[in-house]
Amino acid sequence: MHAFEKLHIQEAIAAKLQEQQMVEPTPIQRLAIQPILEGKDLTAQSPTGTGKTLAYALPVLQRIEATGNQLQAVIIAPTQELAIQIMHVFRTYSELLHIRVQSAIGGASLQRQLDKLKDKPHVLVGTPGRLEELSATRKLKWHEVRTIVMDEADQLIKLGEIAALDKLVRRAPRNRQLLMFSATITSDIRDVAGKWMMNPLHIEAETESGGHNHVEHMAIVTEERDKIDTLRKLIRHLPVHSAMIFVQETDRIREVAEKLKYHGLPAEMLYGDAGSKERAEAMRRFRSARTQLLVSTDVAARGLDIPRLSHVIMFDPPTDADHYVHRAGRTGRMGRQGAVVMLLTPRQSFLTEKLSKALGLVIEERRLERGALEEATQHNSSSKPRTPRTEGQASRDPVPRKQPNQERTAKDKTASRQRAKKNKGAPRWLKEKQSRGKE
Repeated sequence: MHAFEKLHIQEAIAAKLQEQQMVEPTPIQRLAIQPILEGKDLTAQSPTGTGKTLAYALPVLQRIEATGNQLQAVIIAPTQELAIQIMHVFRTYSELLHIRVQSAIGGASLQRQLDKLKDKPHVLVGTPGRLEELSATRKLKWHEVRTIVMDEADQLIKLGEIAALDKLVRRAPRNRQLLMFSATITSDIRDVAGKWMMNPLHIEAETESGGHNHVEHMAIVTEERDKIDTLRKLIRHLPVHSAMIFVQETDRIREVAEKLKYHGLPAEMLYGDAGSKERAEAMRRFRSARTQLLVSTDVAARGLDIPRLSHVIMFDPPTDADHYVHRAGRTGRMGRQGAVVMLLTPRQSFLTEKLSKALGLVIEERRLERGALEEATQHNSSSKPRTPRTEGQASRDPVPRKQPNQERTAKDKTASRQRAKKNKGAPRWLKEKQSRGKE
């Protein structure tokens, strides 16, 4: 018997999984599939890239009555890109069960999505704003919805979607099933789960190795003005097959992307304010390997699964440990090799130790020297120690003696500064009188 069949996954789906070389369930799949099939509410935490989408997609599909024409499951994602990605996963397996899946994402044509609702989808994958917009037209019926899934639940809450989510949850029957998945389960998620769920099950899964041991974590300290040049050299000299470059501010994304293009490095931009078609085209080119680099904000790239992504480069450091986890999770997915590099200014260098302790990771500080990454400690130990400089003192010369005339000059200058300070704000006639007195 196939390993997935032991979890009560139908034979046709198990065969499809085997065809895709997915033979053994991941820890999150082993923990989540059975409770979901039983109709239980749950919150599920698992590192990025560990198969969370399949952990809920497979049992949700099996709970659908394909002979009906009602909407039975709604999947909610924080971004357009993630919603589209989830829809493709559902469609891969829904065809085997004759289940209809549609998308409802912001930025796309509202009328076209209304027209697609006429096909009576069993599963709808969408973003909160567009789902609420469609619901307001009364063309989207919730009375038969059995399951609601919130993917990247912590991000949905951080984006201030609580009010919209609450409206959507209330539209469904009281006995509906609610599932919340995320790489990090925050106190906000627990609070919301307590309000919306009935006796929820809380599960937490790690990777088989207890962490992403196949991902290398590094930090490079560089001056702010040298960051783009360091980034360019890093991409040139490392074996970068493809990389996501995280920039904190939307305004700076274009600057980074354009400078990379100027140096002959193809880069796409992905950010929340871009148009739907522009974002979809950028993702299409990056996924198809027509573009090597994707410069993105945290919001736009949340939860994305990019095949063969070799590197994550944090041009700007993450705001906290959770953001580091989500960024780093874009590479090394499902056991593949990957590397994560942070570019830090000297003032930000403390983040290396702070994040290492918070996440239980080894983040090594490196230096980019002659096209290779060297350990920063090795480089520093080979350098000769410098004698601290003091004002007016060369690093190796003795302190020069002050001559008598130099001492008088210094005293005169000090007295002059004191008079100037004392007379600051004095009337003009007094300043002129003092000036004539000096003459």
